[in-house]
Amino acid sequence: MRCGFVGSVLRSVRRVAVAVLGALLLGVGLLLLLVLPGPGTVVIVAAFGLLSTEFAWARRALHRMKTTVSNAPIRRGRTQSEEEPREMPR
Repeated sequence: MRCGFVGSVLRSVRRVAVAVLGALLLGVGLLLLLVLPGPGTVVIVAAFGLLSTEFAWARRALHRMKTTVSNAPIRRGRTQSEEEPREMPR
């Protein structure tokens, strides 16, 4: 375990590196989201995962995203528009 000045400098450097890389990932994810919604969303979640290692606000946002996704209804099978048309009774 590092103590004193060296330890605090290393923590600060790590925090800045995480902030820069997380912001870069978040920016790339937002740009991808404009063109490709699936991959953009994955990159944004990865950015919040990285940022959450150092920042409480990112942890809360990531938790909120996980809660929203887990509460979303799961679509299985065909949608109503894809189902075969039913015959009308005579």
